[in-house]
Formats: sequence, C-alpha cells, structure tokens
Amino acid sequence: MGLVAFMVFAALVLDLGREILAVQKCQDVADMAALSGATGLRVYPPGIPDYTTSGSLATDIIVSNNAQAGPMNQVVVNPPSDITYYGPNSTYTGILNTGIGKSFQTLGPRAYIIKVTGHLWVPFYFAKVLGIDGVNVSRGASVYTGPVKSTVIAPIWMWYSDGTYTPGNV
Repeated sequence: MGLVAFMVFAALVLDLGREILAVQKCQDVADMAALSGATGLRVYPPGIPDYTTSGSLATDIIVSNNAQAGPMNQVVVNPPSDITYYGPNSTYTGILNTGIGKSFQTLGPRAYIIKVTGHLWVPFYFAKVLGIDGVNVSRGASVYTGPVKSTVIAPIWMWYSDGTYTPGNV
C-alpha cells in the first residue's frame, strides 16, 4: 500500500511540475511579446505611436514561439483583450508598484504602456484519475516606454552594512 501511495504522490508531483513549467513558459512569452511590442511605442515628440506595428511585433513573437513549441505548449493571446495599451495622461494600475499593493499611476504626456497577457492550457495525465483534466494558466507582462525623469519605475531598498535600509525609487 505504501508503494501505491508513493506512486500516486509521485504522479501528482509530475503533473504539478508540468504546471510550474507552463507558468514559467507563459511568463517568458508574455515578457518577450511585451518587450517586442514596446519597440513600436517608442516615440519622441512629435511622433505618434504605431499601435498596429506594436501589436504585430508582439504577436510575431508569440507565433514564432508557438512554431518552435510542441502542440501541447501553445501560448494563446487574443489581441483585442490580451494586448492592451495605455497612453499619455491615462491612469494605469499594475506594474508600477510603490510599496504595498497596486498603485494608480497617471502617465505623463509622452508615456505609453503595453500589457500582454498569455494563456496556456496544461493537460494533466495522472490527475485525471481525480477528475482534473488540466488547468489554464495565465501570465502577463507590462512594458513602460517614455521619459524617466520623475517617473517611478521600481521601488528599491538600499541595504547598508550596519543592517539598516532606506526605501527609495529608481
């Protein structure tokens, strides 16, 4: 009985490992797509961002990733809802955190953000015995492009050799 219990536990751990790998793959693809899409948003006055080029650069990364991945590792992005843009003077909540919780940031006059969310279905093999066919994982990435003067990008903490620290912003 112990051997059977150990084998069941090992089988479920394998399914959980597949899910963990899928989460990381989904995050990697979202990161790459957002970075690629942000190149279409890099505008300096008096330029206008090219959302069409930005969206196609992001989807090109996803398509090229799916061409190399097997049929079980296809990251799905629905461009109208999973690729979103925030433009000048709009309010954004998410990646620009300051302290605990999400902060609402008002973007500057030349600031843009692209947010890409990827989805990946992970079929389970051994958990099907328990009635769990699989899980859909979703991960997103946001990239800010614009001037950085007086713009909080990320909180940092400066640690000193005496054990004290000073919170600040980059």
